[in-house]
Amino acid sequence: MDRILIGKNSINLTLETQVSPLGREFRMSGTAKNLQLPPKWINKVEKWHWIHSFKYLDNEGYFHIEIGYNDEFIRKF
Repeated sequence: MDRILIGKNSINLTLETQVSPLGREFRMSGTAKNLQLPPKWINKVEKWHWIHSFKYLDNEGYFHIEIGYNDEFIRKF
């Protein structure tokens, strides 16, 4: 998976600079497993929930996207 689709917007899971629908530049800053949830075996593959972190380049903070076991969007926080 190299892209997350959220409604009509997509976010690339690369280190390239991107622009939000509100015109703010951001870039991915990290990826981590959500260790609050157990892994699941799906089609003989161990799957996790993942949290991708993004930093706004205007130094106004971060946002995070959680992706589920089947690569589906769960939430933005």
